[in-house]
Amino acid sequence: MRKLAPALIPILALLWLLPLSGCQSQFIRGEKKGYRIILKTASVSLDQVAELESMLAGRGYKQARERQIPEKSRPNQVIDDLLLRMSSNPHHVVYIALIYGKDLKSQEARNLSISINNDIEGAVVPEIKEEIDAAGDLVYDFLSAAVGKENVKQERFLTYPPWD
Repeated sequence: MRKLAPALIPILALLWLLPLSGCQSQFIRGEKKGYRIILKTASVSLDQVAELESMLAGRGYKQARERQIPEKSRPNQVIDDLLLRMSSNPHHVVYIALIYGKDLKSQEARNLSISINNDIEGAVVPEIKEEIDAAGDLVYDFLSAAVGKENVKQERFLTYPPWD
């Protein structure tokens, strides 16, 4: 065993570093079952953020919480968490996080980033993926009308569950 241990250490270290190097291996991680949409824009009014949240509430989303980020480097940074329960299954939830800097002087939401996701089963349960896509389309259309399509960035991608 003593002779085998030194040979195993580099192999174990390599397996541990593979995810950090960007190498994706099914041996190291499970399959990507989650789904996420991220939308970004530089600035919208705080009234438009409230209107967007109201539109999402009309789809059944409930405000989970609003929290301030207690960092001196980013004062007035806010995260609004919304969620929609799709069934009694605890993993059948669509989360939306609106992250922005609240500029009280100009009444604007700066560097708005909106994440719509279910990182656990969003890609494998059709109803959840459809809801994420529908909410993403709604938010994209709203932001495009507010600031122009050229000022809205959108990404759609699969994700790993948080424990993988």
